[in-house]
Amino acid sequence: MPVNVAGVRPGDYIVPLQDGTGMGGTAADAAGMSLAQHQAAVGRAIAIEADGHACIVVQAV
Repeated sequence: MPVNVAGVRPGDYIVPLQDGTGMGGTAADAAGMSLAQHQAAVGRAIAIEADGHACIVVQAV
């Protein structure tokens, strides 16, 4: 399911979260992540594209 996550920087992990009745995501800095966030991460930003969108590597499960 595609989602937009604001405030992503290269190196940030994408962690899913409940967003009302749907799903969303939040960017988490590797240095400040909890163990639970690290285990729940679904991908990692590797770059910010010219149009401002993050290029994400999705974690295989």
